[in-house]
Amino acid sequence: MTLTTVAQTVIEKPVYGVATSDYLRITKIELTDSSTVIHFHVHFRPGNWISIPKETYIQPVGGDEKLFIKTAEGLPLNQKYTLPESGEVSYSLTFPQTGEGVKKIDYGEANQGGTWFIYDIELAPGKETTIPVWLSGNWFSKASGNWEFSFGDTLAVYQGKIWRYGEAKPKKDRFTISLVNGSQEKFFYAQKDKNGNCFIGESPKALKAYTHDSAQKATAAGEAFQLPLFSPDSATYSGYISGYTPRVGIKTFLIYVNDIITGSQQSHVVEIDPTGCFSKKIPFYYPQQVYVNSKFFNGQVFLEPGKSLFHMIAPQAGSPGSFFMGESSAINADLQKIKNPVTFDYQKIQNDILNMKPESFKTYISEQWTKDQNRIDSLLEIGAIGEKAWQVFKSDIDYTHAANLMSYKMMFESAYRQKNNIPNTARGFQSKTDTLTSAYYSFITNQLTNNPMAILSNRYMSYINRLQFNEFVRDPRTEILNANLKKYFNIQLGLGTDLMTAQGACRKIVSEMTPAPDSILLKLREELSTPFLADYIAICNNQIKAKIEENKLKTGYVVNETPKTEADKLFESIIQKYKGNVILVDFWATWCSPCMSAMEDIKPLKEELAGKEVSFVSITNHTSPENTWKNKIPDIKGEHYRVSPDEWNYLYGKFGIGGIPFYVIVDKNGSIQKTHLGYPGNNTIKATLEKLVSE
Repeated sequence: MTLTTVAQTVIEKPVYGVATSDYLRITKIELTDSSTVIHFHVHFRPGNWISIPKETYIQPVGGDEKLFIKTAEGLPLNQKYTLPESGEVSYSLTFPQTGEGVKKIDYGEANQGGTWFIYDIELAPGKETTIPVWLSGNWFSKASGNWEFSFGDTLAVYQGKIWRYGEAKPKKDRFTISLVNGSQEKFFYAQKDKNGNCFIGESPKALKAYTHDSAQKATAAGEAFQLPLFSPDSATYSGYISGYTPRVGIKTFLIYVNDIITGSQQSHVVEIDPTGCFSKKIPFYYPQQVYVNSKFFNGQVFLEPGKSLFHMIAPQAGSPGSFFMGESSAINADLQKIKNPVTFDYQKIQNDILNMKPESFKTYISEQWTKDQNRIDSLLEIGAIGEKAWQVFKSDIDYTHAANLMSYKMMFESAYRQKNNIPNTARGFQSKTDTLTSAYYSFITNQLTNNPMAILSNRYMSYINRLQFNEFVRDPRTEILNANLKKYFNIQLGLGTDLMTAQGACRKIVSEMTPAPDSILLKLREELSTPFLADYIAICNNQIKAKIEENKLKTGYVVNETPKTEADKLFESIIQKYKGNVILVDFWATWCSPCMSAMEDIKPLKEELAGKEVSFVSITNHTSPENTWKNKIPDIKGEHYRVSPDEWNYLYGKFGIGGIPFYVIVDKNGSIQKTHLGYPGNNTIKATLEKLVSE
């Protein structure tokens, strides 16, 4: 709503396009002859801090000049502000006036590492669009509650596809429009009612009722998942980022998919076209939640082999954020209904666990387990969620709580370190935990371990990992491990034990890029009670063979001899070759999963910065088997070094490295500028590198 007074225009709840933060909202804008005042509201985690940098600006869309902030009211400018217990704060920022005729502005942060950006903020009504105002927006069926239509300024969404507008015929409260997708064209008739709702249909005689109200009950996902769940296929994840503009400067995002058979995680790059549309077909062999990591949506979506999901991401004020169509839409809508199906207060445990005996801890977790189970049971009973969502929630609850129960010692040690200020790198201290008896682990059962429905939860992988390294059963020899599982927990051979065996085999085949001979594959086929796992391992084995051959033809990587020099001059001798460039040095190992994940994440950044006075240097040591290292590095562009144990120790000591991956950023003159433990993300690295290149 826009109100105009003398020399002042007030815009309540302004319309804007895409925003890069889902907890930042613009509530009001005041335009005067001398200033532009924007009112914000933040709702985030209590205790976290936010900051408004002095480089915060607004910029007229289509203009070159940035108008920088003048004052802030409600929180301090350029200082950290800790959010109160409510997690909410309202404040206003004052900028110079935008000038005559400006209809849209962008909001952003020009400081290094700036993250808050909002695009296409409307200051005045835009030009007329094909669609009348009363028809625009998202429409939900009054009969089913499902999302079925969206009409935007230039595009429409229907049946999991993006459509452009064809011929339009407005007529008072009625409207006729054609939607075009490639060679396909559909005609629709729409009529509004007095309550702001409307009727839409492909025939004027068959109109259906629709509402903007997304809160009304949608149809729950139907029948339960049936066995077998494993199915070698693919899943298609497509969608549309509402309000997207190429000015965001982001053309890709990542999807992370867990592979429970190899025990690894795969990342897939998804490209965004200039209209905000995206589509990715992913190899997929069992139904599960995958993690989408983007500036516009960070969260999980549920994909199924052989099925598609259309996801409209709407990172704007007042939007629920996600809308789904396609074959997997119902279960995704259901899974959104419970934000946190598992009750676990990590901070409370950190505060209390040093005073909790193992049985007290077990009682506390078991009570939460029961409460969480009762909650989803009641939702299923009243029809608020379907069978499929209930199965996923139940698996999440079971394996999260079971994994937590197996983590008593780890949580106790973490709290002990925190209380006594003992760094994570310190070893050899005694945290004085009570000894856990086999009776403590009574929750570990054959049904829990070998349940074929367990793969619906990503937490099952954590449960399996903790179980195979349990102090009562741990053994690198498969036959001994299985014997111990049976002896202490009465666990028979089944899916859980098969996965432990498969992950062990795949660690060498996939992680170490060392194909197995036919004799090993035959032995695995005889040992595994789940035939699909043996088939999958054979497929992985063939893929690795092909990958090794493919890598032999790749370029863009250089294997270097480590300079022979004194220990205190080793690092300087390595980087001397690249002086004049900004250098990102990565300490890594072939066996390090976070290292390999970061290598995948940084690939697009390496391509983007190619030829821009930036060198990428990767250093590993003898713990990376030489053949594995040689097989992996053709897929890792840049300069490579494999140093001796002593040389690695010198480098570790020089930087005080406590773990890998570890990164060192060096400027053009060879001076160390920054270090990072763990990969901080492409945006952070890019900002630092580009700043140093420009100096």
